[in-house]
Amino acid sequence: MPEVAWQPIARVGTPKLLRSTKNQQIIETTVRYAPRAVMKWHDLFEAKLTELGAKMSQVASGIDGVELHASLLEDQIQSEIEKVDEAIEHANRRYEDDVLPQLRREADAKAELAARAEEDRKRLDQLADSLSKPERHGSRNW
Repeated sequence: MPEVAWQPIARVGTPKLLRSTKNQQIIETTVRYAPRAVMKWHDLFEAKLTELGAKMSQVASGIDGVELHASLLEDQIQSEIEKVDEAIEHANRRYEDDVLPQLRREADAKAELAARAEEDRKRLDQLADSLSKPERHGSRNW
């Protein structure tokens, strides 16, 4: 049974909080999660963020992870980060419960198909070998 690689996503590091230079009441808030997620996980995550009414949105993505940003009032920061954490936990759970089993079934089916093809190839090679005749001097090989 082939293994489907999966590492749960988690919020990492310390949130970056910077007071806006344009509006002193606004805190520019950035959080990061890692590792970078596959699209199916990201869709689950984004749907949950939307459902929760979160203001955070993705601003950067790299091999180290993904950054989310929102311009918030100070009293909104904790609630917004809690929404991100809830959306991450939800997406991880749904991915593990719904998506991974399907990916594993698909990987198993591909592995089974490849194994059958290999067995068929071996059987045909054995048949060909059993039907071979000795080479004659001067005959051409295929």
